[in-house]
Amino acid sequence: MCRSRVGHAYTRLRWCLHGEMHWNEGPNLDRPAVDANDEVDLGHIDAWVQSGDRHMLEGDWGNVVIDRPVQTVNYLDG
Repeated sequence: MCRSRVGHAYTRLRWCLHGEMHWNEGPNLDRPAVDANDEVDLGHIDAWVQSGDRHMLEGDWGNVVIDRPVQTVNYLDG
């Protein structure tokens, strides 16, 4: 079910993967951007590879391996 505002074809979500994480810190983690709502914005995911119970994600922020992740999604609008 989409909970978008009337007249809008989109909604804002906070999507999280929780699990055993292994970070390789990237160049932007020490100076993250701030979005219009004054929240930290680390950028987007450029690559996502899944192999069994292991997810490998990469972006300008660096890369992370998450073993046996559990996903949660929260609606931020409405």
